[in-house]
Amino acid sequence: MNRSEKKDILSVLVRDNLGSEDPLNDKEITDQCLTFLAAGHETTSTSLTWTLQRLAENPQVQDKLRRELLEAFPEDRDLSYDEINSLPYLTAVTREVLRLDSPVPSTSRQAQKDDVLCGYDIPKGT
Repeated sequence: MNRSEKKDILSVLVRDNLGSEDPLNDKEITDQCLTFLAAGHETTSTSLTWTLQRLAENPQVQDKLRRELLEAFPEDRDLSYDEINSLPYLTAVTREVLRLDSPVPSTSRQAQKDDVLCGYDIPKGT
């Protein structure tokens, strides 16, 4: 892609679709754009809300997480990405909340053609 080409998601979808052997139709392109919109809309606030609810319902988890954070960072300061990622219990809590309460639970896909994925047959339409 050269510098003059647009890099927005719709332009990329349309451009990549032009030379495809099995191109997406207009509805499929629209659906892909809506998926990106939904995935980027309020997912962070929704995830934080679910996290706070799960922590309120599980005070022992809240206490353990608070201890991990206070032990790792006793002083009040901004944390780096690497520092935050170095906390195993915070990572576990985050992954468990996302497992239990996905911010985009209604996103579904349907196979457009028969395929095989990791040795499993995926029939068209499923």
